[in-house]
Amino acid sequence: MIWIRKVIPQKLRPYFGGKRELLKSLGTKDQGKATPLFHAVMADLEGRIERARQMARGETPSPVFVMHATPEQQAAMKAVRLATPEGRIEAMTEKVERQLEQAGLTTPIVEVLTLDQLFEKWKAENKPSPNSEEEYARAKGWFKKLCGDKPIAEYTIADSRKYKEHVLAMTGHDGEPLAHATMVKNFSMVRTLFKYADGNEYLTANPFLKITIAKDKGKAKKRQEWDDDELKKLFASSIYTQGERPKAGAGEASYWIPVLGLYHGSRLGELCQLDRHDVLKRNGFWCFRMTDEEDKSLKTSSSKRYVPIHKRVIELGFLEYWKSQTGKKLFPKITPDHRGRWSAKWSKWFGRHRADLGLEGRFRDFHSFRHGWKTVARGAGIPEDHHDEITGHDNASVGRSYGSVPIPTLKREIDKIKFKVKIPKWGTH
Repeated sequence: MIWIRKVIPQKLRPYFGGKRELLKSLGTKDQGKATPLFHAVMADLEGRIERARQMARGETPSPVFVMHATPEQQAAMKAVRLATPEGRIEAMTEKVERQLEQAGLTTPIVEVLTLDQLFEKWKAENKPSPNSEEEYARAKGWFKKLCGDKPIAEYTIADSRKYKEHVLAMTGHDGEPLAHATMVKNFSMVRTLFKYADGNEYLTANPFLKITIAKDKGKAKKRQEWDDDELKKLFASSIYTQGERPKAGAGEASYWIPVLGLYHGSRLGELCQLDRHDVLKRNGFWCFRMTDEEDKSLKTSSSKRYVPIHKRVIELGFLEYWKSQTGKKLFPKITPDHRGRWSAKWSKWFGRHRADLGLEGRFRDFHSFRHGWKTVARGAGIPEDHHDEITGHDNASVGRSYGSVPIPTLKREIDKIKFKVKIPKWGTH
């Protein structure tokens, strides 16, 4: 049997004979049958508690409700209730329910949660990054405002459809429809919360189970790689030829981060958050340590890794730059935004910088270095598991989740990466 348990507020418990909760069976083990019954039963339990509140305020309670106040009141009201057919059926049902519970033949629903309470439980277990937490909270807020704030088990399939239609109609700051991937993300975050609730037995049925957003049938829009001419233009800017160090580009970071992105295919966030001690020797080779310790974060568990430093980066003077730094951060002028994202401010500067150079293509940005690196890696014959290890890409193969590729092997492979671009050495201008 599926049961519902509703906790009685402490100050109202005297009206229920000191009971801590109201327990009611839905009379079925079938979740499909239980869903429509849930709302009626929950309304009855809520009604009982509301009538208790009325009595506590000295008001005349709504009719058809039996509560327990003083022993004398309890006996009188119970007698009146038992005089009705409904009361006798209710008494018999409660007796059977107690016997089933005592025999261990039932599994009560443990809690009745609000959407906010569910979110707190999900956060405590999944420990999202500050940025992800803010995005989930925003999506949760949209859903709650649209469909109302109520116990999660009271949300219906109609609510999930309503939210889906809302997401599909959302627009950006420019009034244009959101990218399909963004719509899917906004919808999926709420769907994830309900999936978590369902998996932890907080629901009799998941209203989002069958509701999805269809795949984009249009032409896929993905980031484009930098071609050779564009790379030449980027690395021929005044930053490289005249030693200019824009304040918004965080000084020396404006020189080094594009170079590191080009030769290592690393994510921008991974580079911006590096500490000085994340540059170290491992198995005799200079490496970057990509980690989520302290105030840093990584996209996935496979992102935690050691990446050998490309020989060309060392030739450009990176180790000399590293030695010149004495503080904690490798790029001390980079600061995180209010969400704790190390790359946010620098990314905005880079967008303006490439636009100034005539490289403002919509699907071309810093991440294009990563796409280009993958293409060159495949062209150089680097095995997929090796270049996945370097870039921190996850792979579905179970076997690849065991062990790692040796650092000397990764060093040999990453040094095969070559680009047709001349970059002036650091410190020469």
